Formats: sequence, C-alpha cells, structure tokens
Amino acid sequence: MPLITRDEILNLIRCRRTVFFLLAIILLAFAMDYGMSRILARQYRLDQEMFVTLELAAFRARLEERINTNLYLVHGMAANISVHPTMSTREFSDLARVLLGKSNNALRNIGAAPDFVIRFMYPLTGNENALGLDYRKVPEQWAQAQAAREKRTMAVAGPLNLVQGGVGLIARVPVFLAESGEFWGLVSSVMDLDALFGQAGVDAMLERLDMAVRGRDGKGGAGEVFWGDSGLFKAEADAVTMSVSLPSGSWLVSGVPAGGWKPDSPYAWVAHAGFAFLAVFGCFTRIQTSLDRLSLKESESRLRAMSQASHDALVMIDSHDRVTFWNPAAESMFGYSEAEMLGRSMHEFITQPKDAAVAKKGMGPFAFSGTGAVLGCVMEMEGVRRSGEVFPVERSVAAFQLGGKWYAVGSMRDISQRKLAELRLNELATMDELTGLFNRRYFMEQAEAQLRQAARYRKHFCFMMFDLDHFKKINDTYGHDVGDEVLRRVGQTLRQVMRGTDIFGRVGGEEFAVVMPETSPEEARGVAERLREKFAQVRVQTWSEPVHFTVSIGISHFNSPETLLSQLIKRADEALYEAKKSGRNRVVTDEDAVISSST
Repeated sequence: MPLITRDEILNLIRCRRTVFFLLAIILLAFAMDYGMSRILARQYRLDQEMFVTLELAAFRARLEERINTNLYLVHGMAANISVHPTMSTREFSDLARVLLGKSNNALRNIGAAPDFVIRFMYPLTGNENALGLDYRKVPEQWAQAQAAREKRTMAVAGPLNLVQGGVGLIARVPVFLAESGEFWGLVSSVMDLDALFGQAGVDAMLERLDMAVRGRDGKGGAGEVFWGDSGLFKAEADAVTMSVSLPSGSWLVSGVPAGGWKPDSPYAWVAHAGFAFLAVFGCFTRIQTSLDRLSLKESESRLRAMSQASHDALVMIDSHDRVTFWNPAAESMFGYSEAEMLGRSMHEFITQPKDAAVAKKGMGPFAFSGTGAVLGCVMEMEGVRRSGEVFPVERSVAAFQLGGKWYAVGSMRDISQRKLAELRLNELATMDELTGLFNRRYFMEQAEAQLRQAARYRKHFCFMMFDLDHFKKINDTYGHDVGDEVLRRVGQTLRQVMRGTDIFGRVGGEEFAVVMPETSPEEARGVAERLREKFAQVRVQTWSEPVHFTVSIGISHFNSPETLLSQLIKRADEALYEAKKSGRNRVVTDEDAVISSST
C-alpha cells in the first residue's frame, strides 16, 4: 500500500480547515443574527409599550378632565342650594338648564332631594317617576345616600344600566346650608358613560388600541369590568394598565395595541437578510482562505453594509473597550467619525466619567466570561456628544465570542424627544393649563405629604384658601377672556409673592389654596396680608378700562398630630366664608372665625 503523499496530506488539512471555517462563519452569523433579532424585538416591544402608555395617559387626562368638569357643575347646583335653600321649582329648572347646557350632553339630568326626598328634577320629561322618591325607602340607594351625608363629600356610583336606556354614572353631593351648616339634602345627577367616553376620544383610540375599563363604583382594580374585553386584565394579556382618579375611588384602564402585541420587529427581515448575506458571502469568497488569516475586520465590513440604513447607533467593542465598529448613525449621534473612534476607548468619549469608570471595572469579568450587568437588557444612560452636550440614551447590548475573544455589540437610541413628551404628559397630569399652577388632584397629593411631615416632626403647618371677590361680575361685565387673564395674573402673582417652600394650586373655578410648611399662624397671616395687598395692586387692561380685583383669604393651622387635611380645608373654608361675610378683601384665620361665631 503506497504512502500518502505530501500533497494529499496538505489537501486533507486544507479540507478540514475549510469545513471548520464554514462552520465558524455560519455560527458567527447565527449568533449575531440572534443577538440583533433579540435587540430589535425587545426594542420593538418597548416602542409598542411606550405608544400604548402615551395613548392611555392622554385618554386618562381627557377622561378625568371631562368627569371633573361635569362634577363641578353638580357641585355648582349644590353650592347654589346651600346659599338659597328656598329655591323654587322654576329657579331650579332655570339653573339646571344652564348647567346641563355646559356639560356637552354628558349630564342626562339633575335632581335635588331635600331631606332625602326628590322634589326637583330637570328635565322632567322622562323622569316624572323620580319625583317623590324617598331614598330611605330604596335599600339599594339609601346606603350610598347616607354615606354621602356622613362623609360630607360627593359619592359616585356606577356605571349602572339606566332604566331610560344606556349606561351612566350617578353622582350624589350632600348639601349643607351655608349659614347654619345643617344638612339640607342631596343633589344627584346622571352622567352618560358613552358621552363621557366619546368626549374623551375613545372612538379614535379604538382604531389603535384594544381597551377595557374596570372598577365599578370606584373600586379600581378590585372592581368588575364594565367596558371592553375583560381578558385584557388577565396576566397573559400583559397589558399596560393605568389608574383613572375619581372623586371617590378610581377606575383601572387597560390597553394593548389593536390586535395584540406584535412579537417581531418589522425590520427583523433586514437583520436576517444582512446576516444571511454575510454568511454566504464570507463562505463563498473566502472558502480557500486559512482560518488563521480570518480577522474581525473582514466580518465587520460585511456588517457595515447592513447598518447603513439603521437610525440607531450600532457600535462594537472588544473586551478592552476598544471600538471595532462604528456605524454612520453613531457618527451622527455622538459627533465622532469612524476614523476617530476605531481603536479608541468608547466609554471615555461618549459617557460621563463616573459611568466610564464603572464600565472599565466590568471589562475584566467580560473578557473572561462574556457576562456583565448591561448584557441582555435594555437600559437608559447619559450619552455625551463631542460638543459636551449630555443627552438621554436607550441602550441594548449583546455579546458573542470570536477566535476565543469576547466582543459586545450595542444598539443606542437618542430618546431626548421621548423624554420631552413624557415631561409634557406629566405636566398635563399635574398642572392647571390656564394658570400654570398645580391642579386640584396633584395639589391635594402634595398637601397630604407635607401634612404627614409636619405631624411626624411636630412642625408648624398652615393651610390658606382664597378666592376672587365678585369674579362673576368681571366675567359678566368684561367677558370670559378678561376673566381668564385675571386668573392667569393670579398665578403670576402667587409665584412672585409666595416662598420657595410653599405649595399652591388652583382647586376650583376662581378658588386657590396654599400650603405653608413650617409656618406659624402669625407668619402665615403676614404672608397672606402681603399677598392680599399685592392682588389689590394688579391691573388687567381691557378695551375700555383697567380691571382690578381683590381677594378674601381664610387660614387654618395644624394644631394636633391627629389633624386631617380635610379638617384644615374645612376650617380654612369657614374662615374664608367669614372673610366674605365681613366685607371681603381681608384675611381671616380659623381662630378669628371661631371668635366671630361665638360672639
């Protein structure tokens, strides 16, 4: 048997190396394709979740605004009755007609029940059977009516199926006489659920999202589903949920993209095609090349063709943090060219010094095992442009091994615009758009937090309420545009006069409130007097003459660790009423109000 020749041995070695080379190329392409597909899929899922979150947040803001607007109208009827308890049926109907006209058809009717018996109803047509109804004789309604009186606050029930058709919310407001404080009865109204959702833009949203709402009777996540597909609240739906605040309780709204979550990015085919092309091209063009001469630079040149169309920065580094790949999107995002970055330490150039130190510390374990805290997850970081500008970046990182060495591929996206959108949504949820002050809901949250701090550390705490004297006359005489400008000037003046530690907001139409932490009653009175004098100096120019206005101010102070915010509000409101009663344009504390009432 002849010996194997030298050429046959070389051919055998060459064949074995070629097979190994082909396997290495295929495995590398598969690993990179898998890593990039995971990054794209994760990023696409995050984009979907952000889209649903922004849509639900906007819907929640519109829905809360419409509900609160309609409930303010019901409060308006209750306030009128508390001042004029002898109102006639005709006067009630005239006022109800005006209030229902402002509700954009969300309020179906409004009624009043002195001593729990319905005596007034508008419109009467279709609601005749409600007249004479005694809540005490209707067990399913008596408990809620009695709770409204005992809690001295609005109670919202439903949504319920209405006898006259449709689904609605029932709001009940207890009425206490302004002079004596005695209980007069209830004001109730029915809000049409479909009209509320329609005004909040639900029809347009259903073209983009699948939605459901739960929390009947304000029970939030514990309440039953009353609108939409109940399956969206199951764990397997993995839906985005958001709370809708009500005067008494909350709802929970859930949403997913229309048709459900899409698992794969619409751009995944680009990655698959690119890596398939890389594998095929590498195999057929370098099939006769030795495995020892294969370098990372050649595989990166194939990757570059695929990355040209990417809007995200794609960067590859070795285990020493040296840049081996830098696509055009990275050049545009950070301001450094590819030639400047290749072979340079990535973190020293595009991250904050503190982050660069942490990254370098993690390179040791990464070089040994290919593991690290940033791998396999989406994280936010602070990027640094060549100009020194710091901006928010969303980063995804995957790792792979080549030639016994570990490399990391990162995808980075500039999320500055998204952060600005989130900030704007937060402002819409917390600020009153007209005055730029905190809205009622957010102000009350901050007030509760400050009161808890005062109770815990036994600090002084004062609560101030004020409203504009004869504001209705300004609106009636000069128009609502001038009235709105007056309210804006109130916000500007508050920001000028109040201290940095004070919290203030608009809590009603022309009613405002201020929380003054670590402020004694004497200090609070001094601040209130300066504020009152400042308001008296404000002038709003109209087409005919300048308009000036005054305010009446009521102050209450924290005097016991058991004091509740509702008690402080009530005492400040009573002091405010005393200021109005004693001539307006003055400051009255709760102690003054007590002395006045006792004399």
